[in-house]
Amino acid sequence: MPRLILPALAALSLLAPSASAAGPQITDPANDANFLNGQNFAPEVPNNNTTPAGSQAYADVLSVQWTTLKTTKVVKRKRVTTVTGFQVQTKLSAAPTPPDGTTVVYRMLGTTPLCPYFGVVWYSTPLSDKTAPQSALRDNCNGASTARLTKLAPPVINGATMTWTVPLKAIPRDTKVGVGSVLTGLYFTVTEIEDFRGQEVPAAVPIYGGATGLGVGIIDDSKPGDAVYKIGS
Repeated sequence: MPRLILPALAALSLLAPSASAAGPQITDPANDANFLNGQNFAPEVPNNNTTPAGSQAYADVLSVQWTTLKTTKVVKRKRVTTVTGFQVQTKLSAAPTPPDGTTVVYRMLGTTPLCPYFGVVWYSTPLSDKTAPQSALRDNCNGASTARLTKLAPPVINGATMTWTVPLKAIPRDTKVGVGSVLTGLYFTVTEIEDFRGQEVPAAVPIYGGATGLGVGIIDDSKPGDAVYKIGS
C-alpha cells in the first residue's frame, strides 16, 4: 500500500490505543484468600495468613495494575497524544469462577480528595436487583452514604486475568476525576455476597435500609498503603 498522507486530511491515526507499561501498584501473596485476613477492615487480624489448603484460588488476588490508555494522531503534521481513559488489570491464582450458588464481588479501589472510594467492580453473577450493573465504576464522590454504580463494559477475562477498561467519558462529572487526578491508597477487596433475591431491607433500618444484598465475608483484601496512580501518567 502506498505510504501517502493527503494534504486535505486533517488528522491521521498512527497508533492504536495503547496503555502505559509501569509495573503493578499492588502485589499480594498467593494462597491467602481464606476469609482469615483483616488487612483492610480488621487491623487486629494478622495480615496475609497463607493457608494453601483452604485458599479460594478464584478469589486470590496476586496483583493489581492501573494503567493509562492513550491514542496518538498526527494533526497538521504534529503528533498529538490524547488520554482516553484507563485500565485496571487484576491477576488471580485461578479464573474468577466461584462455585455454583456463590456470588463474589471483585473491587479495585482508590481514594481522591472528593471520593472516599473510587474504582471498578465486577459481580461474578448478575444480582437479582436489576438496577445494579454486573460491572461498574463504584464511587461515593457525590456525598451519598451508599455506593453509586455506573455501568461499565464487563472486564475481559483471560484465564486468571481480569481487565476493566474505563473510558474518560464514562466517569460521572461530579467525581471531578479526570486527566491529572491522583488516586491514593489503592487497595482491593474480594467479598462473598448474600443476594436477597428480590427482598429489600426496610428503608427505616439504619445503614442497610433499602439494601438488596449484603457482604457476608471478605475472602481476600489488601491494606490501603502508599500505592498511587495518576491518570495520564
